[in-house]
Amino acid sequence: MNLADIFIAKGDLTLAGELLEGVQALVRAPSTSEWMRWRYSTHLLASLADLALTRGDHAAAEAQATECLERATLSQSQRYVVRGWRVRGQIALAERRWDAAEHAPGEAITVACLSHIGFLRR
Repeated sequence: MNLADIFIAKGDLTLAGELLEGVQALVRAPSTSEWMRWRYSTHLLASLADLALTRGDHAAAEAQATECLERATLSQSQRYVVRGWRVRGQIALAERRWDAAEHAPGEAITVACLSHIGFLRR
C-alpha cells in the first residue's frame, strides 16, 4: 500500500490502482485472518480515497474517506482519521464547498495535534 501511495503522489494512477486491487483481493480473501483484514483495511480505504480523489471521482473518494474515518475512529488510529479528514477537505475544496473545505482541515489538524501531544506525554 505504501508503494501505491507513492504512485498516486507521482501520478501513476494505473499502477497505484493495480497495487490497491491486489491488496483488496487479499483483504477480501476468506483465508486472510480477521486481524490482517483489520490491520490493512483502514490504510486501504485511505489509499482508495486518495486514488479516487486524484482520478476526480469525488463520490467514490467521499465514500472511501467516510468508511476510513469510521474505522479509524473506532480503532483510534489517528493517522487515518487525519487522512480521512484531509481527503474530505480536498473534495470540498474541489467542489467549492467553502465551509466544508475550511472545517475538514481543522478537524485533521486537531486530531494530529492531540495525537502529537499524547505521544509527547508518554
